[in-house]
Amino acid sequence: MSILMSGVISFIIISYEEGFSNGFFMKFLGAWKFSFPFSFVVAQFVTPLVRKFTMLIVKTG
Repeated sequence: MSILMSGVISFIIISYEEGFSNGFFMKFLGAWKFSFPFSFVVAQFVTPLVRKFTMLIVKTG
């Protein structure tokens, strides 16, 4: 989940800010390498909370 999330966000931001110019792929990989550890940590903490919240909604709904 975090690999896909960080990859998509990095791609969108780099393509918006820089466009598809020379060196786009290397800039994209650099941004992805930087963003992946953060998205991985966030996913580890957020996913269990979202599951608990979802179960509360499903049980009461």
